[in-house]
Amino acid sequence: HAKAMAGYVKKAIEHKGFALVEGMSVCPTYYGRKNAKGAAPDMFRDLKDTYIDVKAAEKLPEEKLAGKMLMGEFVNKIEPEYTEVYQALIDRVRL
Repeated sequence: HAKAMAGYVKKAIEHKGFALVEGMSVCPTYYGRKNAKGAAPDMFRDLKDTYIDVKAAEKLPEEKLAGKMLMGEFVNKIEPEYTEVYQALIDRVRL
């Protein structure tokens, strides 16, 4: 889901204030080999098939979500930025 990840990162950069983006990937050289998970392409395919967009998941029945992990935008709050709140406190105390 590299294309979707690029969109999530772009949106996080454009978001004013704190933003968190988490990306998941496989480690075929150590984890895959030690746990008999197959070759790198198989592991990437399995990861891609395991994740489903949170918006698409809302429309699916429970049985189709079994064993799936959710990806997408979970929370988007507009809050005052820390530096703005801190500056307002400084300005208030200076008076």
